[in-house]
Amino acid sequence: MNLNLSMLENNSLDAQALAQIVRTSPYFDEQWYLEQYPEIEYHEDGNPDAAYHYANYGYKEQRLPSVLFDGNKYSQYHNLKDINPLLHYIAQGCPGDYRAHNLEQGLLVKLNEGGNLTNSQKALLLEGGYKTTTNKDLDLAATPATLSEKFYFLRAFHLNLWDKHTPLFDLRTLSSTLQNNYGFSQEQAPTPVALFDSASELTQEQWDKLPNAFYFLFNGLTATTISVSDKRKVKLSEVHTVLENVQKQCQSNLSERLTAQAQAKFVIGCFALTKADQEPSLEFNVLCTNGQASTILVSGANRALNLYDRDFNLLGCSLANDSQGARPALEQVEKPKCYEQMLELANKLAANVPCLAVRFKVFKDRFFCQEVRPDLYNGNFLLTNDFDLRLGVAFNINYLFKS
Repeated sequence: MNLNLSMLENNSLDAQALAQIVRTSPYFDEQWYLEQYPEIEYHEDGNPDAAYHYANYGYKEQRLPSVLFDGNKYSQYHNLKDINPLLHYIAQGCPGDYRAHNLEQGLLVKLNEGGNLTNSQKALLLEGGYKTTTNKDLDLAATPATLSEKFYFLRAFHLNLWDKHTPLFDLRTLSSTLQNNYGFSQEQAPTPVALFDSASELTQEQWDKLPNAFYFLFNGLTATTISVSDKRKVKLSEVHTVLENVQKQCQSNLSERLTAQAQAKFVIGCFALTKADQEPSLEFNVLCTNGQASTILVSGANRALNLYDRDFNLLGCSLANDSQGARPALEQVEKPKCYEQMLELANKLAANVPCLAVRFKVFKDRFFCQEVRPDLYNGNFLLTNDFDLRLGVAFNINYLFKS
């Protein structure tokens, strides 16, 4: 139904029709409404559910539909008296920031105490985190267009789509899951030689047992690898300092904490670094959308970055910007002999989920998987807005809006 202002002013819609409009609005969060106002009684005859209550009674009692829309602030700003502010906003579309920002601090406290957040609460904090990271506004109640918006939208409202893939996001189960379920060889899915829940668990005794050359990977910190090529030249205290800093960074990562149900708890994985593994290599981040590999980000030394399509054609721009400034382009990369096999395995991983990012360490004729993620770089896509939009257009999530 296309709601317009005259319908509201002339009372053209009955109570059920108004409730249905509220029920399908991204600004209404039923779970939040039930938790926020537990004193409301519901019954089939007259007040069947939360959407009906807000549409016909709740707004008159200054109740909010969710933290994404402060109807009281909206009514005061637009001098509304007898019209539901959310329905007025849907019909009129008056621009402005109507988020319930006064509740954000309480949400952070709840999150720090281990509480679960509703979708609108997650969305509000994700919007704030995106603003802090990119200095750009994000409206998760609007239909997403760019790749970043779609990543964040899925994190806020559809995280359950990755439920069956959660063993892939945990270093404790990644290797066995890749080998047993997806056809990776043991070489393509290395098994950690040691796992630690915190930096303090790496004792002198544990340190002595580690191979002479190894690298660390982490749950909860994307695309981060710390390598030790010769243990004899490194002090354990220095390694502790680095690992503790990584752990603190993971614990302060708002995006990770908000989407913890699709992530594993923090863990440090230690992997043996063979002589062959120390040969020149590149990092291939394979972004899979719509169930198949679609875009490949190839990283080299000095944070250089190239962007390729599925057929390994270099796309028109290979420069990117992140919080540390412009990233240089690599020289043209030769297509690895193992490229098609790598993408075939990535496609198997990406089946039945809207998107997935797989990080490979790639040598001249071999590769191994280092990490699997629900999306790319915690949803913060690093390329220019032009590519963010172009890749977003190619990523179809319209099926999520079908009833």
